[in-house]
Parts: sequence; structure tokens; C-alpha cells
Amino acid sequence: MLRSSLVCAQFYDKLKIRHSITELLEYLWQSPTHFHMWRHIAKEEEKCLYLNFLTFLISDSIYLLDESQNKILELKKIEAEMSNTSEWEQWPAGKKQERTRQFHSLEDTISAAMKLAMEDIRMLAFTSEKIAAPFLLPEMVERVANMLNYFMLKLVGTKRNSLALKHPERYQFQPKELIKQIARIYVHLARGDRKYISQCHI
Repeated sequence: MLRSSLVCAQFYDKLKIRHSITELLEYLWQSPTHFHMWRHIAKEEEKCLYLNFLTFLISDSIYLLDESQNKILELKKIEAEMSNTSEWEQWPAGKKQERTRQFHSLEDTISAAMKLAMEDIRMLAFTSEKIAAPFLLPEMVERVANMLNYFMLKLVGTKRNSLALKHPERYQFQPKELIKQIARIYVHLARGDRKYISQCHI
């Protein structure tokens, strides 16, 4: 239990740091000076620094969605146990206390993971609008497409109920907004692809 608490604390510490970094990057994006530098890095370092940055966002967003899904399944299991009041009341007080603690811990984890996943996708959306070229490089395009399709499958596919929550807003889960941001990325990359093709034929 102590080890689990320590791992959980480390997870939250990382999430807090990540959230602060995301806010800083989004702020810098709004500054013309920093935006031009960002664009310069993306163009000059496409195969190094910037690709590593994009790869991290893609891998991280998939991990966070999977983590959220797994935790939601655990949450629903405990929720079902609590809803069965006749059996729940017969459980020992210590066991009920432990399951309640786990339930609230899962709520916190899901909220944090969902929030960061949304931030990752939103960052991919607003950066791809102005800087689409790195996303369309041969070593990146399939990875990006797989990530977008994976998210859409999770959100609107046949198994979308695995992410269903009674009160999604309580867990920072905004499926409609997530789909909207993913659609923006599709549009930005489609425009970028057409522009790239037209330039190749000039």
C-alpha cells in the first residue's frame, strides 16, 4: 500500500510539472517572437529535436487515454460494488474503507490523465495548423495517422462505452471537444499535404 501511494505521488508530481510546461508552451506560442523561433526550430530541426517533441506528444497521449480507460474500468467495478447496498453493507468496515480510498484515488488519476491527454491533443492541433510539414515526413505520417485513428476508434467506435462515465465533466473528460480537436488535426494535415504536393509540382 505504501509503495502504491509513493508511485501515485510520483505520478501526480510528473503530471503537475507536465501541466506547467504545457501552459508555458501554449503561452509562448501566442508571442510572435517565440512563435517564429518555434517555427525556425521545427524547420531546422525536423529530424531531431522537433520530431522527438512530436513523438513524445503522440506516445504520451496514447498512454494517457489507455491509462484512463483502464482506470475507468476499475472505477466502474468499485462503483457497482457500492451500488449493491445489500452486499456492500455486509463487508467489513476496513474493506469498505480501502475500496472507498481506491475509488477516490481512481477518480483523481482519471481526471489528471484526461486533462493531460486533452492538453496533448490540443497542442498537436494548434501547432499543426501553422507547422504541418514535420507531421507529414515519411517517418512521422503513419505514426500520426495511427494515433488519430486510434483516438477516434476509442471515442466513437463499437467499444466507446468503455470510456463512458456518469458525470464525465467531473473527470475532465470532454469527448466532444476531444473529437473536435482531432478533426482539426485531420484538416490541418490534409491542407498541409495538398500544399506540399502543389509545391512539388511547381
